[in-house]
Amino acid sequence: MNTNYIIFLYFKLTLKNTLITISKYKQLNFKYIYIKNIKSISCGCLKNFKNRLKSTIVANNILTINIIKYLINKNLYKINVIFNGINSYRIHILKLLLNIKYKNKKLNINKLFDITSIPYNGCKISKRKY
Repeated sequence: MNTNYIIFLYFKLTLKNTLITISKYKQLNFKYIYIKNIKSISCGCLKNFKNRLKSTIVANNILTINIIKYLINKNLYKINVIFNGINSYRIHILKLLLNIKYKNKKLNINKLFDITSIPYNGCKISKRKY
């Protein structure tokens, strides 16, 4: 049987923070089998960014660049990207990933997933304050 290791970049985007987890999976035929988490980091871990500054574009860019440098140093080039959560910085993170992919020819993004859950009956109406 042919076994390939695939790296998943999991972006959890919240309104106040961004969490990135790098996990390693093994592909057997058409199934993914979880092996281990390689690294996990958030915008709150960066020393300069606290409170409101954690949810800025600059913090997300620095975090993404650090993760990609880590991947390149560890020779992990085949990656799949998963986004979860509602945040407007998803487009900026994607542009940064594709820009670095264009500059570094070895980095290979196989698939992009978006697993954000959307309710079928619409958004919940906010509670009225009297």
